[in-house]
Amino acid sequence: MPKPPPSRIHLQYPQPAVDGGAFPAKRTAGDLVEVTCDVFRDGHEKLRAVVLSRCAGARKWSEHELHPLDAHHNGVRWGGSFVVDRIGGWEFTFAAWTDEFATWRDELARKLAAGQQELAGELSEGVVLLRDAAERAKGPDRKLIEHALRVLEDAEILEAAKHDAAMGQELLAAVERSAERHGLAQLQPPLRLEVDRPLARFGSWYEVFPRSWGGIKGVETQVPALAEMGFDVVYMTPIHPIGRTNRKGRN
Repeated sequence: MPKPPPSRIHLQYPQPAVDGGAFPAKRTAGDLVEVTCDVFRDGHEKLRAVVLSRCAGARKWSEHELHPLDAHHNGVRWGGSFVVDRIGGWEFTFAAWTDEFATWRDELARKLAAGQQELAGELSEGVVLLRDAAERAKGPDRKLIEHALRVLEDAEILEAAKHDAAMGQELLAAVERSAERHGLAQLQPPLRLEVDRPLARFGSWYEVFPRSWGGIKGVETQVPALAEMGFDVVYMTPIHPIGRTNRKGRN
């Protein structure tokens, strides 16, 4: 059986990653995890990208939008973030796809900026894309897309008004919320995160020798004083004898 062709979309150099993902990165509960990844493809088509995250044991991924970080000089770095709200293992990955409507809209914008006005052919392409989007959209998004369709298909409306309707930011957002993800590519395998309690960031420890305080009960009497001094953790050395030579006390 022939191998499927390689993806035209590439995702590389994800962060945060420890030793290329061999070990989990560390965060604490409640942290905003900032992520970055190189996302690119051949050609001039526009891309959309997201970061997917979930805690250990969860089936569904949470999805958060990525945004270009260096597009002003034709870079390919994208960035975004998500919140880890519980302790334990997490995993995250990246996905990207070709945004056909944004690509068409960008082409239309460049031709308008160059002074072209007779763009009936380009508008007919937009009608095809909007019809496809309207079949997937629901509620207010569908009504907005259908309204734009009526404008673009009405022969009596001036072409300049059609241009304005096609270039609306609200229309772009409505289409993107339900658009088909053409050429979807996902980074594999997912990267891991180890999420600890907030005290793992920093804590002041006080080491005690329980035998010097009369055992566990003796240490308990000192805990209020240690807390008042600002210590977060009481670290107790081993209570029972260790080893076989020079053992002191009973087990």
